[in-house]
Amino acid sequence: DCKEVGAQARIVFSDAQKILSDIIARKLFSIRAVIGFYPCTTVGDDVIIYDPKDPSKQISTLFGLRQQTERDSNVYMCLSD
Repeated sequence: DCKEVGAQARIVFSDAQKILSDIIARKLFSIRAVIGFYPCTTVGDDVIIYDPKDPSKQISTLFGLRQQTERDSNVYMCLSD
């Protein structure tokens, strides 16, 4: 309900709803996913993933990056936490 952009925002929203309805009706998108649970551990900011059949075999590494934005607290989270 913004006086400056409210009317245009409603038009954009309405147009987006029409596009989404068309996408759904024509089944233009399909959702596909693969999920798995793997043994893992952390080393510093990284997550090491192991083969479930051979836990001594490392199969991948997810390289982590701590939050970069300056914060009031000294807590900078990372996926490895």
